[in-house]
Amino acid sequence: MLTIKVFGPGCPNCRKVEEAAKAALGTVRQRHPKVEAAIEKVKDPLQIMEHGVLKTPGLAINERLLCQGRIPRVEEVEAWILEALSRA
Repeated sequence: MLTIKVFGPGCPNCRKVEEAAKAALGTVRQRHPKVEAAIEKVKDPLQIMEHGVLKTPGLAINERLLCQGRIPRVEEVEAWILEALSRA
């Protein structure tokens, strides 16, 4: 099971990161329908800092921080998901 975390207070950029994660996960599931994943929004500032996020928005997959301070492209998130699946 993949855990995708989106870090941020809920601003428009945070929502864009969440949308990118959902779109990427949808694309991955088209090719790998049995992929189990959950997208979690982390809004608490203390939890955000505990994960090493210094600038929001941020994105982590399976507790690995992959992006912060910018909105990743859907293709980037898709590649990160596939990489995480290969590690599992």
